[in-house]
Amino acid sequence: MISTFSYGWEDIKIGFVQGANNNVEAFVNDDPTCLFSGGDVYYLNLKPKKSIFSFPDQMKNQIDESDVSYRPYVVKMRLSQEIEKSASVKVLEMFCSLLAMALVIILVVLPFPAFKLFRSMKSGVVFDRRNVSWARTVGLLLVIGFLVLLLSDVLYVNVLRSLFDLVDYKIVRDSPNFVWVLCGCLFFVFGEVLNNGVEIKNENDLTV
Repeated sequence: MISTFSYGWEDIKIGFVQGANNNVEAFVNDDPTCLFSGGDVYYLNLKPKKSIFSFPDQMKNQIDESDVSYRPYVVKMRLSQEIEKSASVKVLEMFCSLLAMALVIILVVLPFPAFKLFRSMKSGVVFDRRNVSWARTVGLLLVIGFLVLLLSDVLYVNVLRSLFDLVDYKIVRDSPNFVWVLCGCLFFVFGEVLNNGVEIKNENDLTV
């Protein structure tokens, strides 16, 4: 889960620099590849169009000056300022931003019920209705977080395919991070175990 956030940390830094230097003219004319030259930056997951055994690109090996064939899996591309985004692309990007904000909110809220649950159990209070509620809340947040990530990835790939059409590569979605769902299901199961324990405990108390 932490890797999900840290993976996009470079995107956050790039966005901050681009926003802070939006009106900077330095280096723009001299070096069009400079970050300050404008244009949004995107990450693309790629696969060769022809075959997984295809290596369409080449670079120079400085040791023996030979050409080395390769294929990238993830590339960072800057969109040309000459390309005007369509209204549909802008709407999709807006939804992606909203989903990113929703994910941040989930990551901020998630530690609180988890911490309360672990603190309660550490203090010796195990079979308690509050623990059941906290466990279910953590599980629900994890599952919702997975769905937010999945939907965001689908929308983001549609944005990329609308903006880029590469000769030898096709743009593909990243593999879903099922760790979110797995952890969420574990917390749901744990919550049900606690709930059964609470009911048994209440029955024993009534019997006594």
